[in-house]
Amino acid sequence: MKTKKGKIHFIGIAGAAIAPIAIAMKKYGYEVRGSDLAFFDPALSLLKKHKIDFYKGSKPEKIKEADLVIIGGSVLMKDENNSEYLKAKKLKKQIESFTYLIKKHILKEESIVVCGTYGKTTITSLIAWILEVADLDPSFLIGGLPLNFEYGIKQGNSKYSVVEGDEFAAAFGFDMSPKFLHYKPKHTIMTAAQWDHVNLYPKEQDYINAYKELSKMVEKNDGSFYTSKKGENNKEVLKNFNGKILTYGLDNADFTVENIRFAKRQTTFAVKNKDKFLGEFQTSLIGLHNIENCLAAITLTYDLGINIEKIQKGLKTYKGVKRRLEVVGENSKGAIVIDDFAHSPIKAQSTLEAMRTIFKNEKIITIYSLRTSERDSEDLLRYYADTFKETNHIIIPKITVKKSKPKEFRIHGIDIINAINKEEKNKHYFPKEEQILEFLKNNSDKNTIIIFMSPGGWGDLIKKTIEI
Repeated sequence: MKTKKGKIHFIGIAGAAIAPIAIAMKKYGYEVRGSDLAFFDPALSLLKKHKIDFYKGSKPEKIKEADLVIIGGSVLMKDENNSEYLKAKKLKKQIESFTYLIKKHILKEESIVVCGTYGKTTITSLIAWILEVADLDPSFLIGGLPLNFEYGIKQGNSKYSVVEGDEFAAAFGFDMSPKFLHYKPKHTIMTAAQWDHVNLYPKEQDYINAYKELSKMVEKNDGSFYTSKKGENNKEVLKNFNGKILTYGLDNADFTVENIRFAKRQTTFAVKNKDKFLGEFQTSLIGLHNIENCLAAITLTYDLGINIEKIQKGLKTYKGVKRRLEVVGENSKGAIVIDDFAHSPIKAQSTLEAMRTIFKNEKIITIYSLRTSERDSEDLLRYYADTFKETNHIIIPKITVKKSKPKEFRIHGIDIINAINKEEKNKHYFPKEEQILEFLKNNSDKNTIIIFMSPGGWGDLIKKTIEI
């Protein structure tokens, strides 16, 4: 048995990235405990499986025993007066964001950071798996549960680390610097710098400037950028970058694709590096946006010198990420039920467009709930106009709002319904779970796809939907 290195308390332990980090720290010899306001899968199941000591709510008396307090990224956004945090400050405990542990245990000399408004989790986990298939034993941090690995963090023994680099604050209200600036980036994928997190970046230029700071750090580390050709604001971010830039995209880029073939369980496409044919690739991922995600991983790993056959094998055997277009079952009428993490207008729209490339004639019913950080962002409503144009029915449930926010600025479910284009007639606001289940019962058959989209959990709603 390993010697205990100290006691770590995680405030916000149920976060998609925090739960695996807590598990890893226990594995590395720390005594681990944590709290959160709510617990959902996959974090809940992971914490139970690895016998992590956790509890719901806040118990400031528990902080006294901690040697190190790790505060989750959105903890103080939900409650700026979190009693455990205030107690840790009063006791002068060492308080850090989780990036402190990543720097200490995960980052390596060849630090690969995946950033951008969308696609980060898929690309990060795909690169990690390709490096694993190539016997390079990478370290990694993935903001989700990759189905090829036990969980989303690993301390490898090679010179490579690959980390999902979020532009959000390392710990809102405590360390407001973007997470990706903590990861010593050298090889950096940027999908797009499309304005997001409007509560943190009230102006688009603020958002772009965060990425510009990243580009300065990459240049300082003599690094490279691998960037989507069509990514919004990417040119603006890199206009003063003097390092190597390789672009990827469906066309007109350094790395491009051709001869795309979609099937229900497999996508096949060919890749070219300018005029050089690299080969054909197969993946179980669906949609054009996922082809571009695959191409990002291919571009970087090929440039690093990974054998093309290893890259092909990595893509073919890649299983995806839990809650990223994850098929969780069928109801008794034969409708396919999918759970997905898409939780902003941009992500929801690209996901539904991907669904429609495969399910051309099926009825798609979408149930959508937005993330906590956007529930008081009135400016966000304008992005919903065309978000759900590829779905046949959009259902918005009741949305819990912050009581501390003035009433005139709160976003409710009906506000999202009203923001969707008037042409979209099949939009429904169902504040009660029973209303949702009744609708799904009466409107689904073997030619129906039911997709749940949320950054959090749905309680028993998905299970009940399958049991219809």
